[in-house]
Amino acid sequence: MAIFYKPEGLAGPMASKKSGSGKRFQFPKFEREAFLEKEVRDAKVSFISLGIATLMVILSLLLSSVHVGLALIIGFLGPFSLYVILPAVGIDTSEFERKNWMGPGMITFFAWLGLFILLSNPPFQDLADPKIDYFKVYQQEPSSGNWTRLEADPDSGGYSVTNGTFVIVLRIMDNWELERYDMTLEGAATGIKSPELQVLGQANNYSVPMRERDEGHIFYVHFIELEAGSYTVKVSAEDSKENSVSRQWTLVVN
Repeated sequence: MAIFYKPEGLAGPMASKKSGSGKRFQFPKFEREAFLEKEVRDAKVSFISLGIATLMVILSLLLSSVHVGLALIIGFLGPFSLYVILPAVGIDTSEFERKNWMGPGMITFFAWLGLFILLSNPPFQDLADPKIDYFKVYQQEPSSGNWTRLEADPDSGGYSVTNGTFVIVLRIMDNWELERYDMTLEGAATGIKSPELQVLGQANNYSVPMRERDEGHIFYVHFIELEAGSYTVKVSAEDSKENSVSRQWTLVVN
């Protein structure tokens, strides 16, 4: 008859492994009241942040008529006002960590930024001046009749042309609509009439790239046999909101 026995050394580890496998994972207890209280508090903070952003936009728009920089300062200081306003309206911020402040702060800043950009542009408001950012002079060669674009003097920024036929082409841009634009010519000739800006159409070919024609308002002035001497060319523009711009160049006719 065979006798089987288990070594005592194997009994300990096997028993401990078996006893350990009996433990079960338990989910933490769901505290419904604490959860609802936190959600209600976060919702209130979000609505208050949007309200603060709206007040900031109104204040920024009022200050923008004085100085745009002041309007921007209001926007950047707005999120920091939450440290004072939230406790003042009864929000318990004693348990707030940095991440709890980041959310409302970003809501306040980006809501202000979006509304400020929207309301600062037409049709609500127009804070931008028109731009005169393209001024070129083209000289016609008498022999061939071709047009050559002249380069401005790097030191003075003026243009030197040979007496004959030449054209000034310029671009005036605005984010809404132009109310007035004009050019004046002051200098050597006495009693000269201020030239009238004419819209550059597709029929006029002064080597102006098509891309330049499609952007903004392109104008040209055609000069023939202008009296020799030095002139100051002044161009000004004003939009419907009375924002204005003025620039000038020197033109030397030889």
